Amino acid sequence: DADKKGLSAIAADVKHLAEKAKSNSLKPEDYE
Repeated sequence: DADKKGLSAIAADVKHLAEKAKSNSLKPEDYE
C-alpha cells in the first residue's frame, strides 16, 4: 500500500544521506 511505499522511500533517502555523511561527501544542498 501507498503509505508503506512512501515510508520505505523516505527510509531509503535517509539511509542514502547517512551513508554520504559517513563518507564526508555531504553538501549543504543535500539537506534541503
